[in-house]
Amino acid sequence: MTVPTRGLGALALAACLWAAPAAAQAPADSVLRRHQRTMDSLLAVVRALQLRLDSLARRGADSTGGDDLAALRAAAAAAAGPDSTAPATAASGGRSQNLLNPEISATGDVRGTLVRPGPQTASFDPHEFEISLQSALDPFSATKIFLGLRNGEIDVEEGYVYWAGLPGHVRLDLGKFRQTIGELNRWHGHALPEGEYPLVLQRYLGEEGLAQTGVSLYVPLPVATQLGALAVRVTWRPPAEAQRREVTLRGELYALQRTVDGDPVLRHGAYAALQARLGRRWIGGVRGDWVETTDRTSVRPSEWAVTPTLTFWQSEFVFLRLQWTHHRDLLGETSDRFGFQAVWAMGPHKHELF
Repeated sequence: MTVPTRGLGALALAACLWAAPAAAQAPADSVLRRHQRTMDSLLAVVRALQLRLDSLARRGADSTGGDDLAALRAAAAAAAGPDSTAPATAASGGRSQNLLNPEISATGDVRGTLVRPGPQTASFDPHEFEISLQSALDPFSATKIFLGLRNGEIDVEEGYVYWAGLPGHVRLDLGKFRQTIGELNRWHGHALPEGEYPLVLQRYLGEEGLAQTGVSLYVPLPVATQLGALAVRVTWRPPAEAQRREVTLRGELYALQRTVDGDPVLRHGAYAALQARLGRRWIGGVRGDWVETTDRTSVRPSEWAVTPTLTFWQSEFVFLRLQWTHHRDLLGETSDRFGFQAVWAMGPHKHELF
């Protein structure tokens, strides 16, 4: 005899309604046994329903019957609950282990250069490949590690742990990190607007900017310094065209006091840059550099450079850039460097500006 599928659902519902009041009138210890027997009976009914539904599905029920089958399947699954025979902790365990892994990103920076006058040492250069690892260690501290691969060597560009929630809104950094002086020194090379640091940063802070190992406390301290910087940035971005129109004007002025041959020497350097978004994908810009030297034997007291750029921002993952630098050095000689830069990134931290 064939029992209609609606009748099977009614029988299962009646069994549930009958079990509840009977269990309430029994003593405490018998209630547990009765509940267990009831659950065993319900599971047997559900399994029988599942087998019946599978049989009907294989016979090709019509569309109306298919809806009834779907409803019965849902009711059976809800009544059965989680399958005690399945490894319930396998998936959740894997997810919890992934939460302990750091966020990993990678960035590639390949450049082509043409120098006039020569010598032309290399046309294309795998400038740098950077690996970034970042993670929250606990509710109180986090860490960032940046490894740079260049010329077959691995360099720890940055590696530090920091506490951001100390009393008085103080942040403490410990390890090797780029110092927060001016604006661009904190940026990594692949994220710079012109592909290289301004002359004043290269001459006063180092070719790759200032990065040292130590402790940094982000609070105003009443101490004197030999290097001071004043940074300004102004951005105009109309809300209705934020992805197509944007103009940024930035500049930095540095003052360096250094002792040369026993005498204090004060020198200055600065740069000013204008960057404009020409459309959704194109960005044009120009930067002017000027810096005084602390070398008293130099032929000229200062050097300068002008660098126009044109960037094709394909996406947050890839951008391509053309760049030309016209430079007059401390010997009074001028040179031109034409460059092509391709930068691509993967992972949660793309072209991070820091």
